[in-house]
Amino acid sequence: MSNNNLVIFASDLNENTGEGILGRLFIRKLFLKYNKPSIDIITPNQKFKYKGTFDNIKNTNQNNIFHKYFIPIIGALKLRHYKNRKEIIFVNYLPLWNFLIFLILPKKTVLGPITGSKIVKDKKNINTLVRRYLFPLLFNLSIFIINNKFKKIIFSTNLLKGNFYKIKKILLHNFVLCSFNPAKIHNKKKIKKKYDLIFYNRKHRNKFNKDLVKIIEALSKTKKICIIGDKFNSLSKNIFNFGYISRKKVNLIMQKTRFVMCGQENLYSLFAIDGYNNYCQLILDKNLKKFEFANSQNFHFTDYNFSNKNLKHILQILEKRRIQKDLEFKKKLLNKKKNIDKFIELY
Repeated sequence: MSNNNLVIFASDLNENTGEGILGRLFIRKLFLKYNKPSIDIITPNQKFKYKGTFDNIKNTNQNNIFHKYFIPIIGALKLRHYKNRKEIIFVNYLPLWNFLIFLILPKKTVLGPITGSKIVKDKKNINTLVRRYLFPLLFNLSIFIINNKFKKIIFSTNLLKGNFYKIKKILLHNFVLCSFNPAKIHNKKKIKKKYDLIFYNRKHRNKFNKDLVKIIEALSKTKKICIIGDKFNSLSKNIFNFGYISRKKVNLIMQKTRFVMCGQENLYSLFAIDGYNNYCQLILDKNLKKFEFANSQNFHFTDYNFSNKNLKHILQILEKRRIQKDLEFKKKLLNKKKNIDKFIELY
C-alpha cells in the first residue's frame, strides 16, 4: 500500500506480542517524522490507514512457523515491486540470522529495529547447537549484506553489539528504551501493593529455566506470586496463575505488585520495562548486568542458579519495600530517547 511514494509493510502489529508492540512504536516514530495526516500500511491480514492510532488494526493469533519465517520473506519480495518509490519501509520480524530478508529487500529500504540475541544457554539439544554454531555464521552473512546495502541500522537492544565491529555504517542500539515512560515513572498515584512478585512463565525451549522454577516454588512459601503465561504447576496457595492475558490486564496486575522476576534472555524486555513503568522493582540475572546502558537503583542483579545462598539473596532483595526515585537513570533515559528521536528524523 503506498501513500505519496511511501510504502510500509509490517508482519505483526498485535498489541500483545513483542514484535507487534515494537512495530507500533516504530511506526509512531515514523508518523511524526513524515508529518502526514495518514499513512497507508499493509500487513499479512489487512490494509489500514494509520492516523496516529491503531484502533482499526485486527489483533490475531500469529504465533506459528509460517507467519514468523515465511511471511517476512514474502513481504520482502512484495517490496521489490516498489523499487521506484521514494520511501520503502520494512517494519518487523528482522532477526539477524534471517539473511534472506536483508538479501531480498531493495537497497534503499528503511529497516525496522533488528532483533535477536547471542545469549545461548548451556543445554545439550538441537536448538542450542543451532544457536551456538549455525547462528554465528548466519549473523556474519547478514552483517556482510547489511554493510553493503543499507546506510543506517537500528537495533532493538544492545545484546548483539559485539557482532557489529565489522559494520562501518551508522548504528543505533536499544531502540526498545523508547518503551520506558519517563513522565509516568514515579509520578503517578501510588496503588497499594497486593502481590510480592510477578513472573512470566514460558515453557519455551530457549526461555524455560528449571532453576527459576525452583526459585519461584521456594519463594511461594512466604511470598504471593503472580504467574503470567503458561500455567505454573504448584500446590502453593501463594501462586496465582493468570494465564495469557492482554498487556493492559498485565499492567493492572503489575500496579499491585512490588517486584518483577525477569527472564534471562534480555535485560530490557518489554515485560521488564512494563514492570518498571508500573512502579515495580526488577530482579534480574547477574549475567545481564554488562548490557546496562545506565545504572538504575531499582534493578537488582542476582544469581539465577538455585541454591540456598542465592535464594537467601533474592529474599533480601524482596525486603526492599521502597522503590527509588532513580533521578540519574531517568535523566539518562530522557537523553537516550532524544537521541533516538534525532536518529529517526535522519533515518
